[in-house]
Amino acid sequence: MVYPKETISSIFLIILVIFGWLVDVVYTNTFLLNISLFYLIYKFSSVFHFFLPYNLFTINVSNLLGVFIYHILSFILLSLLGFDNYSWMMLAKVLGCNIIMTVVYTTVSYLGIYFVRERLDLKEVK
Repeated sequence: MVYPKETISSIFLIILVIFGWLVDVVYTNTFLLNISLFYLIYKFSSVFHFFLPYNLFTINVSNLLGVFIYHILSFILLSLLGFDNYSWMMLAKVLGCNIIMTVVYTTVSYLGIYFVRERLDLKEVK
């Protein structure tokens, strides 16, 4: 079944809030930090894809920018809040490793979903 875009967005937003809360509780023990960061990245992605088409290149760029925004903002906010600080070199190493991982994951996911959608003859609802 193909859902309208508004339904998918609201379901995605609920999942985003749940995962943001789980990351807050399990990893950083900061209340609402990751929910706020995830929501900010969600809004960025929505605006990004409003102006640019969905294709493999733009989705990879969007995901890379989202990962960079998340890591840089969480680094800055956790440093300001006095949590475990790590060096700028560690941040650069994390971002460098995430480039390869994000591009491979995004490409494989995009192509997998594309081929399943084509195979099942699903149409996109806008």
